[in-house]
Amino acid sequence: MLVLAAIVASFMVSYASAIERELQLDDLGSRIPVRRAHRLAYVLVAATIAPFFGHFVLAPLLIAVSVIAVFGNVSSVQRLLRAGRVAASAASAPVIATTRDSGPRLTAAAEAETGT
Repeated sequence: MLVLAAIVASFMVSYASAIERELQLDDLGSRIPVRRAHRLAYVLVAATIAPFFGHFVLAPLLIAVSVIAVFGNVSSVQRLLRAGRVAASAASAPVIATTRDSGPRLTAAAEAETGT
């Protein structure tokens, strides 16, 4: 179950990053580093130090997978909430269209919203 949570976290971080790129947000993400390179580093460090744990050889790997599962899901939720706030604020802003002859003006939908 823990490995499944880590896999879902990995997919969700990638999905949330793609949403941020689509909305043209700067890649601040969250304060928790769980990008692909970070996840690889966690697993490699855990696999490197695992032989020094004697009978508990899987302990570092379980800790690394737990970190990826928990922090990856937290990071993806933070990223998606941020993207949702930006998308909602962008949807509520009036749209300004530019025409060649008359310059900038509100679109018909924005005019109906503002009552002009």
